[in-house]
Amino acid sequence: MVRPSLNVLCLLLVTCAAIAPGSVRGEWIYAISKSGNRLVRFDSANAVDLGNIELTTPVTTLVSGLEQPSGLALGPDGRLYIAEWGDGGAIAPRISRYDIGTNQWAPLVSLNPSTQAQPSAIAFRPTGLGGEMLVGRVGTLGGSGEGGIVQISGWNTGSPTVSASAYNTGITLNGSSGLAVAADGTTYVSNSQYVNLGGSPVFIGNVVSLNSSGVYQQQVAAENYFGDGLFGPAGLVLDGSSLFIGSVTNSKVFRTNLTTTTTAEFGSLGAETYYEVGPIAKLSNGSVLAGSVSGSGVISILDSNGVLSTLGYANPGFGQLGGVVIAPVPEPASIVLAAAGLGGLGWAIRRRRRGRAS
Repeated sequence: MVRPSLNVLCLLLVTCAAIAPGSVRGEWIYAISKSGNRLVRFDSANAVDLGNIELTTPVTTLVSGLEQPSGLALGPDGRLYIAEWGDGGAIAPRISRYDIGTNQWAPLVSLNPSTQAQPSAIAFRPTGLGGEMLVGRVGTLGGSGEGGIVQISGWNTGSPTVSASAYNTGITLNGSSGLAVAADGTTYVSNSQYVNLGGSPVFIGNVVSLNSSGVYQQQVAAENYFGDGLFGPAGLVLDGSSLFIGSVTNSKVFRTNLTTTTTAEFGSLGAETYYEVGPIAKLSNGSVLAGSVSGSGVISILDSNGVLSTLGYANPGFGQLGGVVIAPVPEPASIVLAAAGLGGLGWAIRRRRRGRAS
């Protein structure tokens, strides 16, 4: 029999303690609202009909008063880590931490506002390779080379150290809005940035890989917006030999076969739909969640075959989604599936929820 890891068991124990014995639930979904400055939690079983604008998903606010939270990850210690942009003044960009077991939140470490601004994704290197935290970033509109990955050691010791130099070498990243780390230390990066295209800001880029030392390896998924393909990669979810990619500008999810490095569309939120996919996550049933960065307040569901569901999660408090993470509660004792966070993709584009009259 395969036994779950210690981290998974600890998370299950923490979660079960908050639920009455015998309760039947789905999975906990944790999400951060960049525009609402808060961390919320809700049950995956509470999906609503997105065609009915009167229905909303009930949520529990865990933390309010965050400073532009734009990335979310479940750490190997079972805690949630949040990337915040800061307020542009007294509060610098930072990483904060929320303890699921004690319901306590606290800032962890500040980043350099000049060289490490706009943190928007968090991932962790394997413990055997150092276990450092990696922080991805979003550059400014039209900027170049502003996406260097920040490396933080000692994040779980009480004495975190932020490296002054970027983790990535051999490539200058324009952005690193999505991160996913494999068991062998290979890091997948959404190398995307905002540029002016046709007079409008659009998100474009590709996905690349770094080896276990942070050295550039290859392009994993190419930009293909003229061919209705990958258009602004952002959130990443690694599942075995498949890498799921949130495509921001055209509201699609793509899947890359890492064995053959071939990329194909997994699912779409519909034609002429924009900025409705940013952070993504994967439920244990194979469905992919896609959080909107437009401000529509919707998390859409693509089933395991990539078919868009009429159900999803909707709450005005979601606003612009900065990150989505999934954790099981309380049964079965399965592997925790976490999604890379995403930040900074919520331009002031307001789109009505599907089914709302124009």
